[in-house]
Amino acid sequence: MLLFIGYVVVFYACPLPSLKGQIRRFDFLTWAALLPDQAMSAWFGDPPQFMLRDRLGVLCGAAAILAVSAMVGRLLMRGLGLDRGLTRLEVGVFSAGVGLNTVSLYVLAVGLLGKLRISWFAVPAGLVLLAMMTWLIAEKLRPRRRPVQPEQPARRREWLSHRWLWMGAPFAVAIILGGMLPPVDFDVREYHLQAPKEFFQEGRIVFLPHNVYGNMALGSEMLSLLAMVLLDDWWFGALVGKTVIATVTPLTALALLAAGLRLFSLRAGVVAALVYISIPWISQVSSNGLVEGVSAFYLLLSVFAVLLSRVPAEGQPGEAWRRVLLAGYLAGAAVSCKYPGVLFVVVPLAAYLWLTGRKADWKPVALFLVATSAGCGLWFYKNWLLTGNPTYPLLYEVFGGATRTVEKNNQWLLAHMPPGYSMEQLADSLAKVFCTSEWLSPLVMPLAVMAWLARGQRRQVMFLWGFFAYVVAAWWVLTHRIDRFWIPALPVAALLAGVGASWSASLGWRRIVTAVLICGLMANLLFVVSGAGGYNAYFVQLEKLRNSPGRADPWHLMLNNIVPPGSGVLMVGDAQVFDLEVPVLYNTVFDESVFVQICQGRSAEEIRQALLDRQISHVYVHWGEIARYRRQGNYGFPTFVQPALFEQLVQHGVFDAPLQSAFHRGKVYPVRGEWQRAVLDQQPPLVPAKSVK
Repeated sequence: MLLFIGYVVVFYACPLPSLKGQIRRFDFLTWAALLPDQAMSAWFGDPPQFMLRDRLGVLCGAAAILAVSAMVGRLLMRGLGLDRGLTRLEVGVFSAGVGLNTVSLYVLAVGLLGKLRISWFAVPAGLVLLAMMTWLIAEKLRPRRRPVQPEQPARRREWLSHRWLWMGAPFAVAIILGGMLPPVDFDVREYHLQAPKEFFQEGRIVFLPHNVYGNMALGSEMLSLLAMVLLDDWWFGALVGKTVIATVTPLTALALLAAGLRLFSLRAGVVAALVYISIPWISQVSSNGLVEGVSAFYLLLSVFAVLLSRVPAEGQPGEAWRRVLLAGYLAGAAVSCKYPGVLFVVVPLAAYLWLTGRKADWKPVALFLVATSAGCGLWFYKNWLLTGNPTYPLLYEVFGGATRTVEKNNQWLLAHMPPGYSMEQLADSLAKVFCTSEWLSPLVMPLAVMAWLARGQRRQVMFLWGFFAYVVAAWWVLTHRIDRFWIPALPVAALLAGVGASWSASLGWRRIVTAVLICGLMANLLFVVSGAGGYNAYFVQLEKLRNSPGRADPWHLMLNNIVPPGSGVLMVGDAQVFDLEVPVLYNTVFDESVFVQICQGRSAEEIRQALLDRQISHVYVHWGEIARYRRQGNYGFPTFVQPALFEQLVQHGVFDAPLQSAFHRGKVYPVRGEWQRAVLDQQPPLVPAKSVK
């Protein structure tokens, strides 16, 4: 207990880097507790308003996609017999995972065929509903048989019952409310939602030579693309897809409940679910539209299915292969979200099946890999078809790839390689994993360590700790160690925390766990809803947020108003272009610069004519982003782009005098041509933008 108290003291004494490292967790927690009106002012906006009516369409769209996906998964599991021996809760969470990935793959296939039209989705959805209704009617008419359920250990009166799950409801509500908000995260506005937006506008899934990230596996993003097509609106479709991603986190909590109940005990499942859904890191990535929460969902289901394959249900002999099939498909789903799924999920689970199987029995591993290919293979085929490299943009030395060059590949490798392997760096990384990571929870690691005290469950605990340690080691050895890249393994740590919380049923330990759980959940809730770790304008009108300079780049909002019809804007140094409603040319820092391609080696008049030929009326230069890229240790930026160059282009008549502001480092250069300058003069000056954490 003293060690636990010591850990909590150290945990809350850690500074918060996003707040410039000047505020400790304890200081922020005190501020959030004593001044709740400060956080609530962000909930309702200025002036205050309470608007949920405009969220109903977003919520209904997300619910429809989730419901149809769950039905697809349920029908597939029933048809393949994958539901045999599973409880209702297990069938529910596995059906959701199988269905979401299947729907995502269907959207990918339809997009590659160039058929992104509502009929290609509404008709199959109707057929799924009809099949589900037929199956339910047949089940009702069939003579009732007592279903074979897995034998559960005799239950004593649990001190952590299902009723405790209601303590996770505030987190679920906050996550879903955050999921319905417009995006603020860099990656989300650069490609998680921007790539589906471009596919929707194109009417098909195509190669994006200007956005390297948009050509990788985008399994979660296909749900946003689906919503865009169904609503015929990229903006609200993006919010629907973002809400679906957020809703996956409560599904993960239910999967933890199911895993804890099957493998350990009810209280282990309850604690695991509460610990997981309350982790501020999970709340942040899920609300912001990042895909680590979805990756975590598939990782957990894959691990759970593999463990079930080693503990066949009573009365269901020979069913292990079905669990392996299920695990493989869900591991493929993890890969379809992000390439690191191969390293974090497929490799360790395949190795576990090989090492724990019968000697020289390769069949489970082969079945697992075949199912994995079914879950993600279409993404590799898509890249092979469009770029010539199935792993684009990876493995350039082996496959090459459209638009990739040796220089760009080296830039990519340098940016994504580990920064070093010193003992100091190892200690710092381990400290992040166990304590100092900014949005970690104080409940996870101490309780997970306690799992070693659990009797009669040593084998499962060893596997789970080994799996978690492997993911962290792979993250440290083979990636560029962005902090949130290892958090898909947090469900495993949460499950271990559930085991650790239930290792003893003594009265003293029960009181300790109860107190720790209540205090930890309350503290985490303050972090989640305070806005420190995410956007929290929960009740502000969506249309107001859409055009708020506190959320979107104010220059983007102005460009939406001043770019003439039929014209577009060229972005230099800025790739967060999701909020632009006008045609846009841009590139990520890892792609060839469009501006350099237009300007290099040409005279001033040739540059102006090249811009006019591309119907570019304005060029937006974000000097703040360019300076960030050029800092030591960052990604780099073409030296060709300099302020003096733009001054020369103004002097030579390519651009008119730039629009600029004292509150923003960006500048907008109107291209001299047949544009209506009067439109520019009518625009109000830029105002300081409120920062969005």
